[in-house]
Amino acid sequence: MDPLKEDSPINVELTHEQLGALAFLVNSQAYVEVYRPFLIGMLRGFHADLADPSQQRRWNKPDDYLRGGILVVQALLNFPEQTLDEARQAEEATNRERSVEQQYQDRVDAGHIGPMGVSDEEF
Repeated sequence: MDPLKEDSPINVELTHEQLGALAFLVNSQAYVEVYRPFLIGMLRGFHADLADPSQQRRWNKPDDYLRGGILVVQALLNFPEQTLDEARQAEEATNRERSVEQQYQDRVDAGHIGPMGVSDEEF
């Protein structure tokens, strides 16, 4: 399977479950303590290499290679948080547009609200 022939995941609308999985990933101990620091270290390394003006470095690691690496690592670092922030903002905007009656009806339909004086267990 060639990933270049598939639709880009950036342009795909993520489902609620996928957003939940992404939030789980971002909040996981492995991401916070291992993966993110590793990417930040790579980013610092690319920047340090790019600052070296020697011809030897340019032969081993061309400027375009380093700049491309910087862009990729920045995208990997920004994608999860940016995607979750955009989803939260979209959800907040949707909730602001919905009337109180619509929100109440959604809760009734979901079974969270029953007749007055009746507990959830009795209802």
